[in-house]
Amino acid sequence: MTETEPDKDPRFPGTGNYLDWLMSMDPLELSARNIDEVIAYHRRNRQLVDAGVKPKKNEGPKVDLAKIGLASAPQVVKRRQIP
Repeated sequence: MTETEPDKDPRFPGTGNYLDWLMSMDPLELSARNIDEVIAYHRRNRQLVDAGVKPKKNEGPKVDLAKIGLASAPQVVKRRQIP
């Protein structure tokens, strides 16, 4: 199972990440195949980590906090001179 195979389950809404959708479901609603897919995903990642491969970080779009008003732009701080 890869994260780009959303057609595995007909209940998948088609938007977002397939694995995230599986993990957000009620555990009692998961089928045996869904559980096998999640286990296979974690085993594959564990093997990669054991082999020394660093996991990929999610490189999503960068957000400029100053542009949306959540952080101010850096300001120059003038220090006074001590004689």
